[in-house]
Order: sequence, then structure tokens, then C-alpha cells
Amino acid sequence: MQHIHEVIKETDTPSWVRSVPHNFGESQAGTLKADEWHTMAMLFLLLSLISLWGEGVVHESNCMMAYQAYILDWLSSLRVILPAANFHPNGHMALHIYDYLKLFGPVHLWWCFPFECLIGHLQCIPTNPIFGVSFLLLHA
Repeated sequence: MQHIHEVIKETDTPSWVRSVPHNFGESQAGTLKADEWHTMAMLFLLLSLISLWGEGVVHESNCMMAYQAYILDWLSSLRVILPAANFHPNGHMALHIYDYLKLFGPVHLWWCFPFECLIGHLQCIPTNPIFGVSFLLLHA
């Protein structure tokens, strides 16, 4: 509970997110309302668990070190093999994948493709500022 209390105190939330009492779980805090339980479950408990589960964990493997060696070799050889080639941010980003693997573990634990795909679909939905009309357009 102490860790959860620390996470609640140390987390900066947007003004539209209703916070929970910093002394959650104690009798002085009272009972939580439904939206406070939602915030607790979807924000503070997740942050608490993630920080506890990942505490002191460093992911390191031969595959990760091999990736780092291969990408460094490829990027440094690219200028020799293709002198006219321009470097792009993708090459720089590829250098950081090793760091992400080391910090967060296997990619399937932290990749965002499903969410990016959903956002892409949502961006294709016709919308306008008139409340309810977008819903009617989608279901007409």
C-alpha cells in the first residue's frame, strides 16, 4: 500500500482526470466513487504494478547484443556501400531498439501497433462539430 500511496502522490495527471485520495485504503480516505475506482484501476494501480514488476529488472540476451552489433555494422557500412545514400531518422531510431529491449523486454510486451492501427481507423471516420450527427452518418 505504501508504494501505491507514493505513486498517487508522485503522478502528475491532467486536470480532467479525477484523482483519488493520497491515503487510499485508509479509513480516513473514505470510500471511492465509481469514477475514482476507474481512475485507480486504470491509472494508479497499473503504474504501481508496472513499477513493482520491473523494479531492478534488466533484460539482456545474446540476441539483443547481436542486434546492436549488426545494426551498427550495417549503418557504418551503408556509407561505404552506397555513398550517395542519405541517413534518415529511421537509422537513428534503429540504434535505440537495443535500449528499448534492454529496458522493457521483448517487443510484444510494449509495441503500439494495435493502438496505432485503431487510431488510423478512427481518423478515417467522418466527423463534424455537431453533436450526434457523426453517429447518424455512420449508422445511416
